[in-house]
This record gives sequence, structure tokens and C-alpha cells, in this order.
Amino acid sequence: FFFFFFFFKKNKNREYVMDLSEAEIDQLKKDGLGVVRLFGYDEKTSLFIGFSIACSIVVLMLLYSLTYEKQKPKQQKQKEDNGKKEKKNNGKSKNNKKKNNNNNNNNEKRKIRIDDNDREDLVTVIKDHGSKNKVTYIAFSNNGKYLASASNDRTLRLFYTDNIQEKFHRHQRINTQYDHSFYFKWTNDDKYLVLGMANGKNIAVYRVADQRNSNKSKKTKLEKEFPESNTKELLNIDVSSNNYFLGCSGSDTLVNVWNTKLEVVETIKTNLLKNNSAHFSPDNKFISIATRTQNGRIYEINYDKAGNISSIKQALSLANSSNAHKKQVYDILFLNDSKRILSISADGNWKIWNIDVQYSKGADAICENTFTADNLDSCDKVSLSKDNKYVAISSGSSFFVFSIDGKLIKECEEAHEVNINAISIAPNNKTVATCGDDGLIKVWLLQ
Repeated sequence: FFFFFFFFKKNKNREYVMDLSEAEIDQLKKDGLGVVRLFGYDEKTSLFIGFSIACSIVVLMLLYSLTYEKQKPKQQKQKEDNGKKEKKNNGKSKNNKKKNNNNNNNNEKRKIRIDDNDREDLVTVIKDHGSKNKVTYIAFSNNGKYLASASNDRTLRLFYTDNIQEKFHRHQRINTQYDHSFYFKWTNDDKYLVLGMANGKNIAVYRVADQRNSNKSKKTKLEKEFPESNTKELLNIDVSSNNYFLGCSGSDTLVNVWNTKLEVVETIKTNLLKNNSAHFSPDNKFISIATRTQNGRIYEINYDKAGNISSIKQALSLANSSNAHKKQVYDILFLNDSKRILSISADGNWKIWNIDVQYSKGADAICENTFTADNLDSCDKVSLSKDNKYVAISSGSSFFVFSIDGKLIKECEEAHEVNINAISIAPNNKTVATCGDDGLIKVWLLQ
């Protein structure tokens, strides 16, 4: 504004235009007009234009300054928060450096990833489920003919073990009808597979057909499906030799027992934070339940004269023993005599217990032995050989094989790139199979 005002005062007798030709300017000078023009306008109009431009610039500067002042406190807060985070991270990094320096010697071996081609004890790698899917469970059949696997690709696959070492693994593929199995159990005669379904929270029974020894048109098919249970989730299932079915729920701490008529005959509620697993004993007299606490329980099954379950009552609690686990119990398996059990825990120990005691008179289970290994940080999954001579335990992505008396036979570090979901020992005690979320099934030599 001051520029224009000064310009007009100093050039009062001059003609200043920007949009007129030279001839028009000369004519104006001859006429002696003392008019100053800007962009072809007279003095007053030009002053108004200049004033308007100056005011608009001032208004824009004010708006910018106001918005900047509003954003400035936020930016300062962000800088302060970032500074605090940096200080915390620096403190954590210092602590982590100290921890890492202390643990370098223990972790050097685990940092080295061994290629599968360099593993002499690896028999085969099965990739039929695909790398984008998760293999949720695996188990050898009791006769050793099949290695069954379940996956979130909604299939159940039965691999023939007689050609398991070949490059292409012959198997049956069974689609599980809009749902996938997270756990399954072979019946004692291997004629049926009992599946726990993830989405339906129920049990499905499939009749197994051997396509090699019979007509190839016969297929493994769904024979019976239980109604959806009233539980929030289903963690594992089991089937007894006298045809009772068991479904273990997690957060609501329920264990339901069904008969072949699909009727719930008994419900157990542990009220111990959360259940982890449940199993029938081989003699069908007991049920073991592992929980999210340090406690594991044994329940006694009572039958009426007709051989039907009449009641199920608590018999033993492992937490009452002075040798109880220090952390949650992941699983409890019965040995073949049904007088002893094997428990695994997050404390990295596995124990053998004697439950052949007078529990009706208040006697507690007796812990006979406690076993572990140097790198066994947590006992996650377990498999007991058919003859009870070997115990296979997974810990994260590694697994260990022990004799039943606790002698370490095999240690396989980083067997998978992810945590192992299930582990199973073959009935002939020659191989052990593992699976994980990497979509792979790996078969290893037992020793």
C-alpha cells in the first residue's frame, strides 16, 4: 500500500500504464493529462486495488500465524513424548545389552539355522497342506499304517507310512465340510477317526476306508456328527474303549462326556481358571484334566450295573503334593497300566506319578520322578510311545526324546521355523513326526 502511495506521489505528472500501446501513451502525454494509471485504471481505482491486495496479504499472514500457533503446542508435545520414548528405549536397550551379553553363550547354537538338507535324522518333509496353511494336529494310527494330519485348509489327510520316504506322498484327502479340525483321536481298532471341530465346537466321527486293500470307490466319510456343545471353545477331545466321548473346553472350565446316542451323560466343571486338556484312562476308570494353574486333577468314573456311567467324582489333585509343578500343567497322559500318569508343565519339567493310592481315604498322588533337560525351557506338547518306553516333548520349535526313565535320547533344535503344534511317536518306535504353522509335516528318526 505504501509502495503504491509513494509511487503515485512521485509520478503525479507521468503517465504509467501497462496495458496501452505506445501510440496511446504518446497521445495522452500530448493532451497533458496529469493522470497516473495502473493496469489501465485511474488514480483512485489504482489506490483501491493496491489497498485491497495489501489487506489480503495481511489477512493471509494472520491466518497462517494463528494456525501455526495452534499446531505449535502439539508439535512440542510430540517432541517431548518422543524424547521420553527415546530415553526409555535407551534404558531398555542398555538392559537388553546386558541380558544379551549374559545369554550369548547359551543362544549361539540356537541362532544358527540348520538347513533341512543337512539334517541326517530327517526322514522326509510333507508339504501337501501348503505353506500358507497351518497343520494343527498329527497322529500315527495304532497299527502304524497311517500318519493322519489336520489343517485349517479344511482337509484331513491320511498318509501311507509304507512309502513315507518317497518324494511324492500317497494319501487320502478328506474334506471336512466348511470347518477344520484342531485335534483328533484314533479309536483303538483304527476304524474311526474322532475329530474336534474348531468352528462348530463339536465332535465329528469319520469311518476310515483303506483304498489300497479294498475297492478304491470306498472313501473315508463322515458317519456321525455331534450337536454343537454349549461351551465357549473346544480344546481337545478323546474317545474311550467303551465308546464314550469326551470334549474339553477352555475358558468355561467344562468337560462334557457323551455316549453313542449323542447324549451328554456327565459334565465336569473344574473352576480352575482354564482347562488345557483331558483324557480317558486305558481301563476307562479315570479322567485326567490339566489346567492353566499348577493343578492337575484325576476324576473317578463310576458305572451302574448296566455298564453306563452313573457319576464322575474328583479322586486326586496333583497340587496337594509337595512335588507339584511350579507353573501351569499343559497335559496329563495315562500309562498303559492306568496306575501311573505323566504330566508336563510350562516349568520345563515332566513328572511320573503313581495314582494307585487310597484316595478315598485322603491319600495323595505320589510323584515318583521329575525329569528335564538343559535347553528344555517349557514342555508344550507330548507324545507317549505305544509301549510306554519313550516320551517325546516339544518346546517351542524344538523337540526332545526321552526314555521313560528320563534318559535324554535325542535333542532336535529348531526343528521348525515356528512353534510345534503336535508331536507323535510311531508305533514301531523308529520315527517321530512333528507339525507346525509353517504348513509342514516332518518325520524324524527317533534316535
